[in-house]
Amino acid sequence: MQRELLEVQASVHAFVSWVLYVASPQSGNLADPLGYALSRLREHPLREARGVFRKFADLPPEELLMLIDTTPSKPYEIPVRVEHPLAQDWKKAMGFNNSRLPAVRVILFGEGANE
Repeated sequence: MQRELLEVQASVHAFVSWVLYVASPQSGNLADPLGYALSRLREHPLREARGVFRKFADLPPEELLMLIDTTPSKPYEIPVRVEHPLAQDWKKAMGFNNSRLPAVRVILFGEGANE
């Protein structure tokens, strides 16, 4: 799969934007962030998710990770407050809690991202 994406010169930026889009409530019933992002890149290797997801994909990795970590994965967890120019957009796009973000964190940052 990696070879295929390299051959079509798929955009990493587009990949990140699609993974984040699928994690958002706006995506509806899409449940597989990695599979959906890969399918979109196969169709159009450079096309990104629209709107605020492009801005999120522009962020340096440490800032994106920080925003992911501010959103609880369960409804009863307390969100972390953070001062970031895109914090409001993030909450609006991802919701006050989001059970898909732990999977997104692993997809984008790997298993050892907590260390």
